[in-house]
Amino acid sequence: PTIALGYLLSILQRGRASVDRILDVLEASPDVDDVDAAPVEPESLDGALSVRDLRYAIEGREVLAGVSLEVPAGRRVAIVGRTGAGKSVLARLLARMLPTPAGAVFLDGHDITRIPLATLRAVVGLAQQEPFLFSTTIARNVAFAELDPDAPETRDKVRSALGSAQLMAEVDAMPEGVVTIVGERGVQLSGGQKQRVALGRALLAQPKVLVLDDPLSAVDTRTEAAILDAIDEASRGRTLVLVTHRVAAAARCDQVVVLDAGRVIEAGTHDELIARDGLYARLAERQALEAELEAM
Repeated sequence: PTIALGYLLSILQRGRASVDRILDVLEASPDVDDVDAAPVEPESLDGALSVRDLRYAIEGREVLAGVSLEVPAGRRVAIVGRTGAGKSVLARLLARMLPTPAGAVFLDGHDITRIPLATLRAVVGLAQQEPFLFSTTIARNVAFAELDPDAPETRDKVRSALGSAQLMAEVDAMPEGVVTIVGERGVQLSGGQKQRVALGRALLAQPKVLVLDDPLSAVDTRTEAAILDAIDEASRGRTLVLVTHRVAAAARCDQVVVLDAGRVIEAGTHDELIARDGLYARLAERQALEAELEAM
């Protein structure tokens, strides 16, 4: 009886700790909410983005210092810059995955902090550089936005999206195919495979605004070219914001915006920025040299 009592006390203590943790989660206030949102229907939005003097700090350090840019509906814009320039933070703020400041980011004239989250998520799709994958199948991760991820027609969409992300051949080579369990946070997949699953998820949702946060950082040059072709096809008639450090990807966009230390230092077309001989031109020259060395 004494041993049993000790065992019960141990179980009780673990149960209390678990309940406290669950209550912490249930009672936590989200950083992003839509309590002040006004009704906006997804059909009424075309996908024009406007960023006005966007400032954002993390733990007291200013990451974005007055970023302003305009992305007309249906246009393709590349955000380029060195590591730590604030590109990924800007991408997450555009999709409101971080607490975007009020009066800084607008979608078709609507402050995105006043747009219901359900509407915003339906209109703006984000593929992150370090995506979160659920411990379920590849198909369910890609079809996350679908009402019925297991429907036969959804499975066809999944295969098409994975094909566009240049992952279908690798998935077919897996023993379970698209129903392969990826593990917690996608532990069973490589970094490049996880990025392409996230890209397939964004492409399948077909949002009016597609924000891609460096989806090519973990793929080889040949795969990159094929993915860029698929992105070109998927972005027709949609607004595309492509965050990248690769000049070859940025050159395909209608406009290039160069960030450095949280500020916009250059903006224009690929040819215009090459002619200015600024940071973008230096990045292009260095990457061209690296490509030549790899080819030797």
